[in-house]
Amino acid sequence: MSSRGPLTSPGTLVLLRHGQSTWNLENLFTGWHDVPLSELGVAEAKEAGRLMHAAGLAPAIVHTSVLVRAIQTSDLALAEMNRTWIQVRRSWRLNERHYGALQGLNKRQTAERFGEDKVKVWRRSYDVRPPALEAQDERHPSHDPRYAGLPPELLPSAECLKDVVERMLPYWYDAIVPDQSARQAPRRPDRPAGGGPGHTDRGAEGLRARSRLQATVEPVPRRPERDRAPGGRGPQPGEWLEIPVSLD
Repeated sequence: MSSRGPLTSPGTLVLLRHGQSTWNLENLFTGWHDVPLSELGVAEAKEAGRLMHAAGLAPAIVHTSVLVRAIQTSDLALAEMNRTWIQVRRSWRLNERHYGALQGLNKRQTAERFGEDKVKVWRRSYDVRPPALEAQDERHPSHDPRYAGLPPELLPSAECLKDVVERMLPYWYDAIVPDQSARQAPRRPDRPAGGGPGHTDRGAEGLRARSRLQATVEPVPRRPERDRAPGGRGPQPGEWLEIPVSLD
Protein backbone atom coordinates (compact mmCIF):
# COMPACT_ATOMS: atom_id res chain seq x y z
CA MET A 1 0.00 0.00 0.00
CA SER A 2 2.02 2.91 -1.23
CA SER A 3 2.35 5.51 -3.92
CA ARG A 4 5.01 6.08 -6.53
CA GLY A 5 7.95 8.15 -5.37
CA PRO A 6 11.62 8.12 -4.32
CA LEU A 7 13.03 4.71 -3.55
CA THR A 8 14.93 6.15 -0.59
CA SER A 9 11.77 6.98 1.38
CA PRO A 10 10.40 3.89 3.16
CA GLY A 11 6.74 3.27 3.78
CA THR A 12 5.03 1.99 6.90
CA LEU A 13 4.07 -1.67 7.21
CA VAL A 14 0.81 -2.42 9.00
CA LEU A 15 0.31 -5.95 10.34
CA LEU A 16 -3.41 -6.52 10.76
CA ARG A 17 -4.64 -9.75 12.30
CA HIS A 18 -7.95 -11.16 11.12
CA GLY A 19 -11.01 -10.64 13.28
CA GLN A 20 -12.50 -13.38 15.42
CA SER A 21 -13.48 -16.38 13.29
CA THR A 22 -16.29 -18.79 14.00
CA TRP A 23 -13.77 -21.38 15.15
CA ASN A 24 -12.03 -18.84 17.40
CA LEU A 25 -15.45 -18.35 18.97
CA GLU A 26 -15.81 -22.10 19.49
CA ASN A 27 -12.23 -22.36 20.85
CA LEU A 28 -11.15 -24.76 18.11
CA PHE A 29 -7.72 -25.15 16.52
CA THR A 30 -8.14 -23.61 13.07
CA GLY A 31 -4.89 -23.54 11.09
CA TRP A 32 -5.53 -23.88 7.35
CA HIS A 33 -9.17 -24.85 7.80
CA ASP A 34 -11.21 -22.15 6.10
CA VAL A 35 -13.85 -20.55 8.30
CA PRO A 36 -15.48 -17.10 8.08
CA LEU A 37 -15.49 -14.28 10.58
CA SER A 38 -17.94 -14.36 13.44
CA GLU A 39 -20.28 -11.44 14.07
CA LEU A 40 -17.72 -10.05 16.49
CA GLY A 41 -14.96 -10.61 13.94
CA VAL A 42 -16.82 -8.52 11.38
CA ALA A 43 -17.12 -5.71 13.92
CA GLU A 44 -13.42 -6.01 14.77
CA ALA A 45 -12.39 -5.78 11.11
CA LYS A 46 -14.52 -2.69 10.60
CA GLU A 47 -13.11 -1.10 13.73
CA ALA A 48 -9.57 -1.80 12.53
CA GLY A 49 -10.40 0.05 9.32
CA ARG A 50 -11.76 2.99 11.25
CA LEU A 51 -8.65 3.10 13.44
CA MET A 52 -6.34 3.03 10.44
CA HIS A 53 -8.34 5.75 8.73
CA ALA A 54 -8.22 7.88 11.89
CA ALA A 55 -4.44 7.34 12.04
CA GLY A 56 -4.09 8.86 8.59
CA LEU A 57 -3.22 5.66 6.78
CA ALA A 58 -3.90 5.51 3.04
CA PRO A 59 -2.92 2.00 1.91
CA ALA A 60 -2.03 1.41 -1.73
CA ILE A 61 -1.63 -2.38 -1.73
CA VAL A 62 -2.73 -5.28 0.45
CA HIS A 63 -0.97 -8.61 0.93
CA THR A 64 -3.11 -11.32 2.47
CA SER A 65 -3.47 -15.09 2.66
CA VAL A 66 -5.95 -17.20 0.72
CA LEU A 67 -8.01 -17.91 3.84
CA VAL A 68 -11.44 -16.32 3.89
CA ARG A 69 -11.14 -14.87 7.41
CA ALA A 70 -8.13 -12.82 6.31
CA ILE A 71 -9.77 -11.86 3.00
CA GLN A 72 -12.95 -10.75 4.78
CA THR A 73 -10.93 -8.74 7.29
CA SER A 74 -9.03 -6.84 4.61
CA ASP A 75 -12.19 -6.22 2.57
CA LEU A 76 -14.12 -4.88 5.56
CA ALA A 77 -11.24 -2.74 6.80
CA LEU A 78 -10.64 -1.26 3.35
CA ALA A 79 -14.35 -0.46 3.00
CA GLU A 80 -14.17 1.62 6.18
CA MET A 81 -11.23 3.49 4.64
CA ASN A 82 -12.88 3.96 1.22
CA ARG A 83 -9.95 2.03 -0.29
CA THR A 84 -11.65 -1.06 -1.71
CA TRP A 85 -10.28 -0.20 -5.15
CA ILE A 86 -6.60 -0.76 -4.31
CA GLN A 87 -4.60 -3.78 -5.43
CA VAL A 88 -4.84 -6.95 -3.33
CA ARG A 89 -2.26 -9.73 -3.62
CA ARG A 90 -2.98 -13.13 -2.07
CA SER A 91 -0.62 -15.98 -1.38
CA TRP A 92 -0.84 -19.32 0.36
CA ARG A 93 2.57 -18.48 1.83
CA LEU A 94 0.82 -15.97 4.11
CA ASN A 95 -1.56 -18.59 5.49
CA GLU A 96 -1.85 -19.16 9.19
CA ARG A 97 0.30 -21.87 10.73
CA HIS A 98 -0.98 -25.37 9.85
CA TYR A 99 -2.03 -27.13 13.05
CA GLY A 100 -2.01 -30.63 11.59
CA ALA A 101 -4.19 -33.21 13.30
CA LEU A 102 -5.16 -30.65 15.97
CA GLN A 103 -7.29 -28.74 13.46
CA GLY A 104 -10.93 -28.89 14.47
CA LEU A 105 -10.19 -30.04 18.03
CA ASN A 106 -11.32 -28.06 21.05
CA LYS A 107 -8.30 -26.40 22.68
CA ARG A 108 -9.41 -27.01 26.25
CA GLN A 109 -10.31 -30.64 25.63
CA THR A 110 -7.00 -31.18 23.82
CA ALA A 111 -5.11 -29.82 26.83
CA GLU A 112 -7.07 -32.13 29.12
CA ARG A 113 -6.27 -35.11 26.89
CA PHE A 114 -2.57 -34.53 26.23
CA GLY A 115 -1.65 -32.24 29.11
CA GLU A 116 -1.27 -28.47 29.13
CA ASP A 117 2.53 -28.62 28.92
CA LYS A 118 2.50 -30.78 25.79
CA VAL A 119 -0.09 -28.59 24.06
CA LYS A 120 1.85 -25.46 25.01
CA VAL A 121 4.95 -26.91 23.34
CA TRP A 122 2.96 -27.66 20.18
CA ARG A 123 1.53 -24.15 20.12
CA ARG A 124 4.42 -21.98 21.26
CA SER A 125 7.77 -23.68 20.66
CA TYR A 126 9.74 -22.69 17.59
CA ASP A 127 10.69 -26.05 16.10
CA VAL A 128 8.28 -28.69 17.46
CA ARG A 129 5.38 -29.60 15.18
CA PRO A 130 1.96 -30.75 16.40
CA PRO A 131 0.77 -34.23 15.30
CA ALA A 132 0.62 -34.42 11.50
CA LEU A 133 -2.36 -35.14 9.27
CA GLU A 134 -2.35 -38.26 7.15
CA ALA A 135 -2.29 -37.52 3.41
CA GLN A 136 -5.66 -39.24 2.95
CA ASP A 137 -7.29 -37.12 5.67
CA GLU A 138 -9.88 -34.81 4.08
CA ARG A 139 -8.43 -31.95 6.13
CA HIS A 140 -5.08 -32.25 4.32
CA PRO A 141 -4.46 -29.28 1.97
CA SER A 142 -3.89 -31.64 -0.96
CA HIS A 143 -7.69 -32.03 -1.07
CA ASP A 144 -8.34 -28.28 -1.25
CA PRO A 145 -8.72 -26.88 -4.81
CA ARG A 146 -7.00 -23.60 -3.93
CA TYR A 147 -3.70 -25.49 -3.56
CA ALA A 148 -4.14 -27.74 -6.59
CA GLY A 149 -1.41 -25.99 -8.56
CA LEU A 150 1.26 -26.39 -5.90
CA PRO A 151 3.84 -29.20 -5.85
CA PRO A 152 2.78 -31.82 -3.28
CA GLU A 153 6.03 -31.44 -1.36
CA LEU A 154 5.13 -27.84 -0.50
CA LEU A 155 1.87 -28.77 1.20
CA PRO A 156 2.26 -29.19 4.96
CA SER A 157 0.75 -31.94 7.08
CA ALA A 158 1.59 -29.87 10.18
CA GLU A 159 3.80 -26.87 10.87
CA CYS A 160 5.92 -25.49 13.67
CA LEU A 161 6.79 -21.79 13.71
CA LYS A 162 10.12 -22.53 12.01
CA ASP A 163 8.23 -24.07 9.07
CA VAL A 164 6.00 -21.00 8.84
CA VAL A 165 8.97 -18.66 8.65
CA GLU A 166 10.67 -20.76 5.98
CA ARG A 167 7.62 -20.92 3.70
CA MET A 168 6.73 -17.26 4.27
CA LEU A 169 10.14 -15.64 3.77
CA PRO A 170 10.27 -16.18 -0.03
CA TYR A 171 7.07 -14.15 -0.36
CA TRP A 172 8.38 -11.54 2.06
CA TYR A 173 11.49 -10.93 -0.02
CA ASP A 174 9.93 -11.42 -3.46
CA ALA A 175 6.69 -9.46 -2.97
CA ILE A 176 6.36 -7.41 0.22
CA VAL A 177 9.88 -5.97 0.38
CA PRO A 178 9.82 -4.81 -3.28
CA ASP A 179 6.42 -3.20 -2.74
CA GLN A 180 7.80 -1.39 0.29
CA SER A 181 10.96 -0.14 -1.39
CA ALA A 182 9.31 0.85 -4.67
CA ARG A 183 6.73 3.17 -3.15
CA GLN A 184 6.89 6.46 -1.34
CA ALA A 185 5.89 6.99 2.28
CA PRO A 186 3.47 7.61 3.89
CA ARG A 187 1.60 4.92 1.96
CA ARG A 188 2.00 1.50 3.54
CA PRO A 189 1.37 -2.20 2.91
CA ASP A 190 -1.25 -3.81 5.06
CA ARG A 191 -1.32 -7.55 5.60
CA PRO A 192 -4.18 -9.25 7.41
CA ALA A 193 -2.87 -12.45 8.82
CA GLY A 194 -3.99 -15.27 11.01
CA GLY A 195 -1.71 -15.52 13.92
CA GLY A 196 0.98 -17.12 11.85
CA PRO A 197 3.64 -15.25 9.83
CA GLY A 198 4.64 -12.17 11.77
CA HIS A 199 7.58 -9.86 12.35
CA THR A 200 9.22 -11.35 9.28
CA ASP A 201 11.79 -8.63 8.80
CA ARG A 202 13.82 -10.19 11.59
CA GLY A 203 14.33 -13.32 9.52
CA ALA A 204 14.36 -16.90 10.72
CA GLU A 205 17.20 -16.46 13.21
CA GLY A 206 15.58 -13.47 14.83
CA LEU A 207 12.29 -15.28 15.26
CA ARG A 208 14.04 -18.31 16.69
CA ALA A 209 15.83 -16.17 19.24
CA ARG A 210 12.63 -14.42 20.29
CA SER A 211 10.39 -17.49 20.45
CA ARG A 212 8.63 -17.66 23.83
CA LEU A 213 6.34 -20.35 25.12
CA GLN A 214 4.30 -17.95 27.21
CA ALA A 215 3.60 -15.42 24.48
CA THR A 216 0.60 -15.47 22.19
CA VAL A 217 1.71 -12.54 20.04
CA GLU A 218 4.57 -10.12 20.53
CA PRO A 219 3.46 -6.48 20.25
CA VAL A 220 4.57 -4.58 17.20
CA PRO A 221 7.17 -1.92 18.11
CA ARG A 222 5.76 1.58 18.10
CA ARG A 223 7.65 4.84 18.25
CA PRO A 224 7.71 6.51 21.67
CA GLU A 225 5.02 9.13 22.08
CA ARG A 226 7.63 11.87 22.33
CA ASP A 227 8.97 10.97 18.89
CA ARG A 228 5.64 11.24 17.11
CA ALA A 229 4.95 14.12 14.79
CA PRO A 230 3.32 17.19 16.36
CA GLY A 231 -0.37 17.63 15.79
CA GLY A 232 -1.10 13.90 15.68
CA ARG A 233 -0.35 13.53 11.97
CA GLY A 234 -0.15 9.76 12.28
CA PRO A 235 2.64 7.25 11.54
CA GLN A 236 5.88 8.47 10.03
CA PRO A 237 8.05 6.82 7.31
CA GLY A 238 9.50 3.52 8.42
CA GLU A 239 7.29 3.26 11.49
CA TRP A 240 5.52 0.07 12.59
CA LEU A 241 1.89 0.51 13.59
CA GLU A 242 -0.04 -1.85 15.85
CA ILE A 243 -3.78 -2.05 15.26
CA PRO A 244 -5.41 -3.31 18.50
CA VAL A 245 -7.82 -6.10 17.57
CA SER A 246 -8.66 -9.03 19.80
CA LEU A 247 -6.63 -12.25 19.76
CA ASP A 248 -7.73 -15.82 20.37
